[in-house]
Amino acid sequence: MKQYRVGIIGCTGMVGQRFTTILKDHPWFKVTALAASASSAGKTYEEAVAGRWAMREPIPADMAKLPVYDAQADKEKVASLVDFVFCAVNMKSDEIMALEEAYAKLECPVISNNKQHRGTPDVPMIIPELNADHHQVIEHQRQRLGTKRGFIAVKCNCSLQSYVPAIHPLLDLGVTKVLACTYQAISGASKTFDTMPEIVDNVIPYIGGEEEKSEQEPLKIWGHVENGVIVNAAAPSITSQCLRVPVSDGHTAAVFFSLEKKVPVEEIIRRWQEFKGPAQELELPSAPKQFIHYFTEDNRPQPKLDRDLEGGMACAQTPSMTTSLCASLTTPCGARPAVACSWPNSFANWATSTSPQLLNKRVFLHKKFITCSISPSLFSTTFLLGGYLYEKHHLHRRGHRSGHALRPLRGDPLGGTGPAGGGPNRWRRGRHHCLRHHRRGGHHELRGASADH
Repeated sequence: MKQYRVGIIGCTGMVGQRFTTILKDHPWFKVTALAASASSAGKTYEEAVAGRWAMREPIPADMAKLPVYDAQADKEKVASLVDFVFCAVNMKSDEIMALEEAYAKLECPVISNNKQHRGTPDVPMIIPELNADHHQVIEHQRQRLGTKRGFIAVKCNCSLQSYVPAIHPLLDLGVTKVLACTYQAISGASKTFDTMPEIVDNVIPYIGGEEEKSEQEPLKIWGHVENGVIVNAAAPSITSQCLRVPVSDGHTAAVFFSLEKKVPVEEIIRRWQEFKGPAQELELPSAPKQFIHYFTEDNRPQPKLDRDLEGGMACAQTPSMTTSLCASLTTPCGARPAVACSWPNSFANWATSTSPQLLNKRVFLHKKFITCSISPSLFSTTFLLGGYLYEKHHLHRRGHRSGHALRPLRGDPLGGTGPAGGGPNRWRRGRHHCLRHHRRGGHHELRGASADH
């Protein structure tokens, strides 16, 4: 097997550091170039990260002495040393977009952890088990950029990795509405407890920009290629609320969804158990042997226990009467799934040919989860208790009367009454009532966690 030369743009940040620890033992990839800001340029890697190394593992020995280049000023040099690069930088949005396009135009494929190109219509955002065919758009992107090899591909937002892979096997059953509450670890913000002391013994009820990404990006993943661009899917309708919680690594999501068809719980579980992608068929080196692991314990998932299942890349599920809890490894801003399971495996060949491969996620089911969050921005109280989500809005300052809704910040995808009044009384009757809806193909609840590790 050919070993590809890999570069890391933004190597000194938390995501860049994670890239180095994952790539150090990869049989297909060897890190040959590191780049960061001008302040780190000219130093060895160990000098550049001295005093801010955030990983549990030590700096990889074969990278410690590598020189760090200026990601902007030394683009040509870096591009000449690699077959493709991973990019995870902290810059202004327009600067990131320009930087990634500059590398692509130097015939250096870019696998980006940044969000800026996720909305670009001819830039694929691939989870290869779900939308491997989106690689077809790369040729159209190359035409736009005027390149032969160079292109940009992005990974999705880390929080939606917790539930999108679990919903995907059910799409043909008619998933119409999704409501997702995500409880996101601090590594998703490239933080540790030392650098984010305000999160200790605390919950921050709003993460800027996360809700929009959680609602919009799945539709691109479920979209289709048409006339050289990716056309977003029209359904399902997604509403989300995202909170930051005091967990080092591992996002959790509680997700409700509605189906058009009447489906027994056993059929949904069977689909999860049997679902797999090309990574297992191709036996890629970082892929789990079993994509989804089904557990019977009612106290899972727990990020601390489950985020490293099969190297952090497998899916675990636990039965629930009214809920399915899904989880996926994400790493700081998703670096680990991007490297360990897929982006190298998926796009290395695309840099030289057109072989689609895989990005792994993992999915969990859970039975019991209890939390309460207060969102001062909407004067709302959200309860997730024993199998249902209940939100009471206090919107007096907006000229509305108080109301009750089974929903997070915006919309009511499950069809409950909105903030103007009333409430989803049928959902307040308890877990067994929800179970009847589930078995009749009505409302379903999907609960999930993803390791942001």
